[in-house]
Amino acid sequence: VFIETLENDEIRIERQLFASQEYVELLIAYVVLTRLKSTGKQIVIPVEVNEQRTSSDIDFTVDTHNDEYVLLSGETRQVENDRFQKERTTVFVYYTSLPVNGLKLGKHEKSRKYVFVTSIDEKQSRAKSSFDYATHKQHADKLLLSHVSRWNHIWSDGDVKVSGDEELQRQINSAFYYILSSRPPLSTLSEHRQFYGISPGSLSRGGFISEDYGGHSFWDTETWIFPSVLLFYPT
Repeated sequence: VFIETLENDEIRIERQLFASQEYVELLIAYVVLTRLKSTGKQIVIPVEVNEQRTSSDIDFTVDTHNDEYVLLSGETRQVENDRFQKERTTVFVYYTSLPVNGLKLGKHEKSRKYVFVTSIDEKQSRAKSSFDYATHKQHADKLLLSHVSRWNHIWSDGDVKVSGDEELQRQINSAFYYILSSRPPLSTLSEHRQFYGISPGSLSRGGFISEDYGGHSFWDTETWIFPSVLLFYPT
């Protein structure tokens, strides 16, 4: 879970962001407003809506835009390999409509939580089902609790502990996090799909094409990525 906090004398704003281990289609963001000083007034946090609906890789169209959600549908701009992929890949994106009038904390409220959900999948039915689960069928707090519980289970299977060097420990944890996040979670409730391996291009490398393999998986997967995983997670 990535957490960012901003505050002044009157209010604290905390943003929590996580890619769900429960349903891999989901990216969930919480924005929690907490009043620090009683003023008897409503607090409004302006929101600059910057919805990026264009992509260099995917042709997107807006199919639905209402107060509840936005639906984007699209196809990749090209077929990667004619032998193995006969058609362009379809992509469906559901996400919570953004509050164009700002985030509000009522004059008698001490705190309020906003939940923003994004669901992405190649099948529209699967993307919509996961979106509905996160927005209607499951309590918002349980989405985070379920995610944390699954990660605690992963870390309990094995990790590396370093004494006396917090920065090194942070880097080790980050490396394991990115590698483990790039493999299918064993405890997911999502439909299991074909796993093609871990590519260095899918890990956190700064976003420069010169520093990765453009999404392709090579012998590096078995040589230096998988051994660190198999040592602690043989199954």
